[in-house]
Order: sequence, then C-alpha cells, then structure tokens
Amino acid sequence: MKPQPKRRNDLAPKNDLQTANLPIHSTKVIQPEAEIPKGSEFKGYQDFTVTDLIIKPHNIRYRLALWKTPTGKYIKGQLPIQVREKGHERATLRSYLLYQHYHCHVTQPLLLEQIKELGIDISAGQLNRLLVENKEKYHAEKGEILRVGLRVSSYINTDDTSARHQGVNSYCTHIGNEWFARE
Repeated sequence: MKPQPKRRNDLAPKNDLQTANLPIHSTKVIQPEAEIPKGSEFKGYQDFTVTDLIIKPHNIRYRLALWKTPTGKYIKGQLPIQVREKGHERATLRSYLLYQHYHCHVTQPLLLEQIKELGIDISAGQLNRLLVENKEKYHAEKGEILRVGLRVSSYINTDDTSARHQGVNSYCTHIGNEWFARE
C-alpha cells in the first residue's frame, strides 16, 4: 500500500503572510470550552482567518423632506445626483448584472431567477432595460478597439472559423493579439 501524500489540515492556520494584508471585517473572540484553571496566564491569541463572500440585497430608502412655507410654496429635498441619473438600481447591482450576463454568459431568465432568489424585486423588462439600454458609449468604445489596435500593434493574429447553424453557413473572424481582440 502506497503511503498517502501529506495534505494540509484545513484547520491549520494559514501563513501570516497570506492574511497579513487582508482587511478584516469582523473579529470574533473564542474562549476555550474547558474551564481555565486558577493561576493560568493569558498569552494572547492564535488568529485563524476565514474568507467569505456575502451577497445580499441592500435597499436604501431616501426620505425627501417636504416643507410648506408660510407663502404656500413647497420645498422638497433632492435625491443625490447618481440616483436621479440612474434610477432605482445602484451601480453595484448594475455592474453585477452586467458582469453575470456578458462575462459569465448567464441568460436573462436565469439571471432574473437568481436575483429574485436573492430577494431583489425586479421585473424581466427592467432587467432587460438595464442590460441593453443606454450602452452607446460601450458600443462606441468597442468600435474603436479594432481601429486603435491595428494602429498601435506591431503584429496581429487572424483566425476564421465556420459553422452551420439552423441550416445557414456562418463564419466568425477573430482579429487581435495579446492586447486586444475583435470578432
């Protein structure tokens, strides 16, 4: 029988260099379960860092103060400019949705199901609007990639790939190098 290779104990402390620069969001002090004998001397702590990811909804209610002046005019507090410009979804939620859909290739129905399971109340139409509307500056930037890439690169690679899809012959041409890609 071969000896099993040594493996790291999952409860062994990580190297201090691995966790020295991690921001710590919460610290929990754990006392020994056994009774501490009288005369024992406290010698400090052995740190054990656990990394986690918390994904949860975070709703903000803006309460716009409304005042009626003696002349009968109303004065109301104003929403922050980023809320007035972008609406009900904050930048973090929008960036998460865009990342999931475009980078991770999560379809809109699956993405809608995912965020509803997280407790975020959004309609299919609103999700579609967030993913496809007002993206002109990104399309313009994408359009510039090939032009600038060709101008500044000392070389480029090209590759054509063809396929038949639903009875129609199609192809895709890739142009790029390690700095840019355009299909």
